[in-house]
Amino acid sequence: SFSVIEPVKDVRDVIKNSGGYDLKLIPTLSAEGRKTLREVFTQIKPKNILVLIGPEGDFADGEIKLALKNGFIPVTLGDTVLRVDTAAVAVASFIMLNANN
Repeated sequence: SFSVIEPVKDVRDVIKNSGGYDLKLIPTLSAEGRKTLREVFTQIKPKNILVLIGPEGDFADGEIKLALKNGFIPVTLGDTVLRVDTAAVAVASFIMLNANN
């Protein structure tokens, strides 16, 4: 198992080229129907996961809509709003602990 961390790209390009992933997540503060990461990982055991980590202040509405249209699942990272760098580490850690269990 390995992870690839790619250079920063335009979020719309990433979303449009996301077809090869088993699971696509968008942590967001605003989308309706958000699930917890625990809920997602009890329902699916993915091999290829793509997580979008947005800017401080959340993704723009249009970015969220585009992601949902392309099969991303909106998730919450809890009640605390995390900094961008903290959110990335928190999500990666959760996935490493739970994706294979």
